[in-house]
Amino acid sequence: MQQKKAVGFGIGFLVLLLLSGCYLWREGHPPVQSAAPSGRETVSGELVFWCWEQSMYAILPQLESFKKAYPHVTVKPVILTHDDTYKKLLLANAANEGAPDVAALSGYYVDQYIEAGALDDLTDWVGPYRDKIVESKWPDVIKNGRYYAMPWDTGPVGMYYRRDVFEKAGLPTDSEAVSKLVATWDDYEKVGRLIKERTGVPMHTLPLSTGVGANRLFEFILAQQGLLYLDAEGNLAVRRQETVDTIRRIVDLHKAGLMLDAEEATREWASIMNEGRVATVFGAPWMGGRIREVAPDSAGKWGVALMPAVTPGGARSAEAGGSYLGIPRQSKNKQAARAFIEFFVGNAETQNRIYRTSDIFPSLLEAYEDPMYDEPQPFFAGQHTRRLFVNLVRQAPPVYFSNDFRTMRDIANLEIYKTLYDKQTPEEAAARMEQAIREKTNRK
Repeated sequence: MQQKKAVGFGIGFLVLLLLSGCYLWREGHPPVQSAAPSGRETVSGELVFWCWEQSMYAILPQLESFKKAYPHVTVKPVILTHDDTYKKLLLANAANEGAPDVAALSGYYVDQYIEAGALDDLTDWVGPYRDKIVESKWPDVIKNGRYYAMPWDTGPVGMYYRRDVFEKAGLPTDSEAVSKLVATWDDYEKVGRLIKERTGVPMHTLPLSTGVGANRLFEFILAQQGLLYLDAEGNLAVRRQETVDTIRRIVDLHKAGLMLDAEEATREWASIMNEGRVATVFGAPWMGGRIREVAPDSAGKWGVALMPAVTPGGARSAEAGGSYLGIPRQSKNKQAARAFIEFFVGNAETQNRIYRTSDIFPSLLEAYEDPMYDEPQPFFAGQHTRRLFVNLVRQAPPVYFSNDFRTMRDIANLEIYKTLYDKQTPEEAAARMEQAIREKTNRK
């Protein structure tokens, strides 16, 4: 699981606003109308909260602060795996029982919950946050002009690189200089060939043996062009030149020997990160936390630079998904649920406490005014990586993940995998990808 003066949400009030004449994200901003206060002392009862491990562990230390603000609310946290959080909410919705009061929602799948009717309509109070939150976070939670979830974190993608590998290759190691060095993906391949020749270290990892996640880089490159599998109207848009070119780019990197066979988040991958056996890794802010966790011996050897652009002057970042908080329609305590969501994701102070300890990057724009974003990060050789990601989040074009994203991603993964092993051309891969998605999803 998407950022200036503190919001200063009144301790005595929750924001309740009414919207009318709303229209879709693709057509403009829904209008904002007046607020009506509600006393915090009236919020009470038990609140069940579902979330996957990493994000829940970021929330748990903040529950004491929430308890002080809402002393009459008892929070019951339920820790699930990321996959179980996704499945159990859909099953509870289908069974019409068993859903929590608040649920963490992956950006990849939030639209599926909306289409299934699993979430409460939050337009009356979430809508007014429209201009306070990163623009790229809104497309997937608005349907027919109505809002169904509150953005939590955002995932601007940067290029993590090993300073020691670049230095060994005789290349600059400063973040700004590295960003200029890999200004485009063509430059990235040229630099990769040079690093491989001088150090023997490949440029990036790709799970060639298992094929699991072979489409991750594919999605990043498309997303920085504002594209994924569907267009802004929700129509299938896979068989296009951008898709073909992106697949060919990944195949070329593989054939040049610049891809190391390793599946992310495995023990082997952790060893590679720790020992500097790969030069770069692409990922959102949470990738930095993951690297710190699995590769503690590499402290001070990493930096973060901009992604290469597809074309000169193009976007240097991409949106990787992030997450949301939503209220299932079955919630038994919707008043407390709203208070919980506003406290955790509508409050800059809480958002920044979470980010400081967990690398879950806020979507709330005003959070970025905090001095913490200009603190040097020792693990990254003193680089101000937080401020870099603030700049990147403003560059990442909005993308539409859709309720079929999981299905489309699996299909794309298979077709890219086959192309890497010369079973088909990039053109054939794009055509088969679109055909399979059309058959599985019945999309136009």
